[in-house]
Order: sequence, then structure tokens, then C-alpha cells
Amino acid sequence: MMRKLFKKRFKKRLGITLMASLLLAGCVSVEPSKKDEFTVPKGELVRYEGDSKLYDCVGVGPQKCLRVKRGGSDEWSFFYSQIEGFEYQEGYRYQLLIDEFPL
Repeated sequence: MMRKLFKKRFKKRLGITLMASLLLAGCVSVEPSKKDEFTVPKGELVRYEGDSKLYDCVGVGPQKCLRVKRGGSDEWSFFYSQIEGFEYQEGYRYQLLIDEFPL
């Protein structure tokens, strides 16, 4: 008889303790640390002049590349990467201001 009463009280106390723990855990707020915050990398604004057509080039494999002059240079070079937000159309020369940053 005492054993049943003890088990009943123990289960009741255990249930109350678990509910109280869950309620308290739900009330805790955690401030994000500085290292968890997303930071935008600081880049360098570079002016490019883009040619009016794409040229055959070889990067990782054969591809078509935009020929560019970087930062007022007189020499043309191939631009192997995509430029986010830029949609090339043949027949136009482009003046591009690109925010370059290391990956």
C-alpha cells in the first residue's frame, strides 16, 4: 500500500518537475554572439569596359568569355566568371562598375 502511494506521489512530482522545466526553458532568451552574425565582405569597386562580343577562351574548359579592360587599362583580357546581375547582349559595349570581393 505504501509502495503504491509512494509511486503515485513520485510520478506526480516528476510530472510537475518536467513541466516546470519545460516552461522555464521556453522563457530563456539567448542573445546571438558577434561571430554568429552575418557580415557582408568588404569589396573593392572596379570599373570595367566590356567588349561588344564574346570570344572563344579556355578556363576550366572551352567556353565563351567577355573581353574586358580593367580599371582604365588599355589591354584587353578575358573575364572568365559570371557577373551577378549582369545580362550580356551582343552588339553593345559596356561600362561596368563591379564590387569585387574575395570568396
